[in-house]
Amino acid sequence: MAVKKSQSGSLLLKELTGNLKYLVLKTRQQMEDALDFLDSYHKSMPDSIRIREDYIDNLKGIIQHKCYARILKASPNETYAINLLGALNTVTSNLERIGDFAVNIMQQSGYFYDIAFIKRFNYLASFKVIFSALVFVVTGFIRGDTLMAFAIC
Repeated sequence: MAVKKSQSGSLLLKELTGNLKYLVLKTRQQMEDALDFLDSYHKSMPDSIRIREDYIDNLKGIIQHKCYARILKASPNETYAINLLGALNTVTSNLERIGDFAVNIMQQSGYFYDIAFIKRFNYLASFKVIFSALVFVVTGFIRGDTLMAFAIC
């Protein structure tokens, strides 16, 4: 059975996309800071990273709250909206996890005896893949493009 996009689904999509864009931006900033941290190694992680991580967690919570509140109000024939909200919930959880991983990278690097060891690995390639994928998150969500979602993952 095909899921049809309703007018209320379009309005919902527009409402939630702004929050998603901001979450992607903050997640990207976390990853940029993690990369910078590895490139110019510091012994301790800046407070701004922890503050942004809290912000990312709170933003994810706000989006999830909106999703659950809207799902509870949905009628059974609003399949598109329910699926959209479920997808958004998954996307925001994954973005929050990426932000957590960025913090973990910075925290764990504090235990390195010699930071030169990490320079032997091509970690920049992994960061480039993440940055490339983040560019498509919002577009993939708006389009409901499953193939793009798989490519992002």
